[in-house]
Amino acid sequence: MGYGYQYNQYDSGTKYWTLYIPDSNKSLYENSSNAYGIDKFRTAVNTMKQKVIEITAAGGTAALSAIAAALAAAPATAGLSAILAILAALGVGITAGIL
Repeated sequence: MGYGYQYNQYDSGTKYWTLYIPDSNKSLYENSSNAYGIDKFRTAVNTMKQKVIEITAAGGTAALSAIAAALAAAPATAGLSAILAILAALGVGITAGIL
């Protein structure tokens, strides 16, 4: 599996997240100390998904394959900055301001 997330929000308002990275996942309850990081991860995943849709719609299946290969080759511990660097090297226009 690639990068992704899933969450359940209970009646109490508590959110239980599962964050997916290549070859791993992490499940946790959202709280005040991790909410910011979870939101950044969620936003990054959504941005990557949107870029995939845009590249595919533009007929860029070769570019999409290159991006997928580069992300798959990245270690599961790669942070957001490493992922952004890979995307930037491949010409995907994602800026820190968006994330």
